[in-house]
Order: sequence, then structure tokens, then C-alpha cells
Amino acid sequence: MNQATVVPLASRSDIRRPEDGSSRGAFWFCALAFLFAWPVIIAAAAFVHGWSPWKVPGGLQMLAALSPGMAALTLSLRRFGGDGLKSLLASLVRWRVSPYLYAVALGLSVGLCLILYLTFRLATGVPDPLGSPVDLLMYFLLILPFSAVWEELGWRGYLLPRLLDRMKAVTAALLIGVIWGVWHLPMALAATTNPQAGLAQFGALFFGCIANSLLLTWLYLRSRGSVLLCVLFHNGVNAGAFYFFSGRPGSSAGPFWGLTIGLAIIAIPITASLSKRQRHHQPGVATSNHLE
Repeated sequence: MNQATVVPLASRSDIRRPEDGSSRGAFWFCALAFLFAWPVIIAAAAFVHGWSPWKVPGGLQMLAALSPGMAALTLSLRRFGGDGLKSLLASLVRWRVSPYLYAVALGLSVGLCLILYLTFRLATGVPDPLGSPVDLLMYFLLILPFSAVWEELGWRGYLLPRLLDRMKAVTAALLIGVIWGVWHLPMALAATTNPQAGLAQFGALFFGCIANSLLLTWLYLRSRGSVLLCVLFHNGVNAGAFYFFSGRPGSSAGPFWGLTIGLAIIAIPITASLSKRQRHHQPGVATSNHLE
């Protein structure tokens, strides 16, 4: 098949099954992802809100935010050694996919942020000219290595194939969305000194993770397991949100709730597409990060 053409969702024979036990691998991944992140970020949130006198170094907080990727790398190395890391990272550089999917991953994510920004600008009447497009590029390049790569390596590169081995694609996407959203809770609280504002932003982030998870699962299956496409979409949403919303007049949780609603609207037809398939493979059929 010509890999430059638009292809349907991955079939039962396209993606291979993990060897480390789907349920066990998924459990330990989640345990490590939370263990590597929550103690550090909760301590940071406690300091921000005056509940603790100890300030957590920014570098340590940044490392904690990389926990999904760290958990995936740790488990792959422990179970399969160097070959395990090679297999996991292969999905991160799977670039030979349809140009249409690149357009979806980048255009849809950043374009949605732009539409919402213009909507809020018209609604509020605040004259707030955009910066240079170079600023958006810089947001994209600066956020990419510290957020989307490490998160997608874990959530989609490691956890998703293991859940797809046990349940329907929609169920797997929703479950990851909930886990992913809860994982962000202390980060939202650590980002502001106002607990109410932190919870409001967490609410938008939580439901946004669920909608994003549906879209990212669709991209993963459509691209035959390319985590690279998931990274580009995830990072496009992050960069667009930072560029269009952060630090601007009247900026609050409102624009981020708008982004969440926009993602949810897009996710509706995606959910219908995923629901048409019972399971994307059967036991004995490999996943994208399976060792040959």
C-alpha cells in the first residue's frame, strides 16, 4: 500500500500485541507515572498556596512533568532491555504517513486555538493584536521537548496499545483521558495562588484531556501507530493555547473551557468512527511497540 495515501483505521492485523501482559503493564505504567510526578508537584503546590515552607526547584518540577515518558522508558528497559527501548522509540519516529494526517495534526490543533481566540476577542472587544508568527513557532519548539514528546511516549506509545489489547478503542481512549486528566490535578493547583482558579482550570484541563484522548487515539490508529503524529497534535494544542491565550487581557479559565468545548465537538464524529470497530486487534496480534 502506498503510505502517502489516506488509509482507514488500523485493522486487526496492523498493530501487534505487547508481550508484557496488557493489564500488568498498564497498571505499573500508571503507578510509575503518578509516583514520579505527584510527590514533587504536590509539594510545589503546597508551597505556592502557603501550606509548606519548602520551595521545590523548578528543574525538579520540570522532570516530574516528564513522568509518563520516564515510566514508559523504565518499564520497557526493565522488561526488554535495549531492544525494548528501541521498539518503544520506533513509534516516536514513525513519520511515513499520509500528508493529510500531518495537516490534521498541525492545522486542526493550532487552527482551533486561533478560531477560539478570535471568538473571545470579538466577544470581549479587547484590542489585542497577535505577536509575530515567529512567536508561535518558538512556543511550538520550546514546548515540544518538555511536554508533548514525553507525555505521548507514555500515554499513546506505551499505555494505549496495552489497553487496546483488552478493550474497545473508545473505552481505551476514555480511560486514558480520565487518568491523564487526574494526573494533571496538582499541576493545575501549582500554577496559581488562587485555589478556585486552579480548580477551574483543572476542570477545563480534565475534560480537555478526555476529548484530546479520543482525537489522539483516532490519529494513532489512522497512522498505524505513529506516536509522532500524536506529539504534533498535542504540541499544536499546547503551543496554540500558550500563544493565543496565556498572559493576554482578560485571560482566565474561560478561553480554556472554550478550547475544551471545541475539542469535544470535534471528538464527537471521531468517537462515532472509533465506535464502529469492536476491537482494533485480537489477542496474539501485535502492537506498535511489540518486540519482534
